[in-house]
Amino acid sequence: MTPVDGADTGWGSGRFALISPHSGHARKDWPLDRYVGLCLWLAEVHSIRCLITGDPTRRGEYQQIFGSLHRQIVNTVGRLTFPELLSLLPRATLVVTNDSALSHYAARARTPTFVLFSAAHAVFTWGPQQGRFIALQATVPCRLCSFRIEGCDHDHLCMKLLTLEMAQDACGRLLGTAVAP
Repeated sequence: MTPVDGADTGWGSGRFALISPHSGHARKDWPLDRYVGLCLWLAEVHSIRCLITGDPTRRGEYQQIFGSLHRQIVNTVGRLTFPELLSLLPRATLVVTNDSALSHYAARARTPTFVLFSAAHAVFTWGPQQGRFIALQATVPCRLCSFRIEGCDHDHLCMKLLTLEMAQDACGRLLGTAVAP
């Protein structure tokens, strides 16, 4: 693993966001192209370095997607141990994640956190219970499906309705800035 003390990598210094695009279940994941757009916006508009985190088995996939987009977007997938990731949380400017355990750790660390929820579970039941966070969930007819059926009869509508502009607005509020209409 790569050390993350900030001296060797610079990852843990300055303004940075931890971005975790993979929840562990594809039906709970926001589309990757929107994560790309959000990372570019954070880097270009807010000068925030985006550290992409997640499942080490997806490192190659994420390298293809995020690898050469912007010097402020760094693929750390498979390069951080879980304790190293947790040690970055209190220093992060922002955490962006799908409904996953990372949202709870970030909220516990009092890091401003933006969580994207599918329709599978209620935010008030499964969302972070403390800290400074914004959770976004679309209202769809199949809400609270909890994945009781195999597949999604609605083409993942609950996550597709969560637009890049909605994410920018939520992150802007957590960063203390307004997003222009």
